[in-house]
Amino acid sequence: MPREENYSGLLRQIVLDRLVPKNILPHADGNLFVLDRGWYCILVEFQNSQWSNGIYLKIGVDLNFYPRDYFLFGYVKKETNFTVFSDEKQLGEILHSLCDMALWEVNVLDQKFKDLLTAKRTLDAGIDVWSYYEKGILTALTGNFEKARNYIRKKVSPRSYDNEKWELVGFAKDMLTWMDDEAHFAQHTINLVNKCRELKKMPFFGHPQLNLIYRKKNSSLLSTLKKLFSFAKNKR
Repeated sequence: MPREENYSGLLRQIVLDRLVPKNILPHADGNLFVLDRGWYCILVEFQNSQWSNGIYLKIGVDLNFYPRDYFLFGYVKKETNFTVFSDEKQLGEILHSLCDMALWEVNVLDQKFKDLLTAKRTLDAGIDVWSYYEKGILTALTGNFEKARNYIRKKVSPRSYDNEKWELVGFAKDMLTWMDDEAHFAQHTINLVNKCRELKKMPFFGHPQLNLIYRKKNSSLLSTLKKLFSFAKNKR
């Protein structure tokens, strides 16, 4: 069986070779790799067991909407079963297979969170209190402040959750205050995102990089163009 230091070295070598070219970069703890998308991060984590030679893979998204100094799998896309290996050759094969899976799933998540509206549709607001909070922010950023306030007020309630959620409840009250200032809500959120990034020791991002300003398609203009096209077609 490979020794712990051999295992760690092989894992890092293979994963670095496979993920870093796709801008999925290693985090300080060694087993976590991060694709930085500004207001969210896609996380890829390889974990081994202290008791046996084995490994599992976890892939998900961390939205930078709550100030904390660590990454959190808020939206989990994939978590594999624990896979046991007997030697370094088998470990290498398993790692390459897991890297193939990781690259595929990261690409899927990149599409599911490619913009604010798509991300809002992706989140399942029925999972837990954090999902309601995050979907509330995305709903406000895409222009529906009334529905966003409903998510925050009704779903993030001190009567509904245990003491671990009290801090979130307090922060949700601040979020409701920001939502009252609709014209500047996006800027408030950009400041929040950069606060989250600072705590995680990530670089400051400007307005264009974060892309948190939602531009609704001009449906009336599109409708007018369709009518004109239809009229011109019928005149032929």
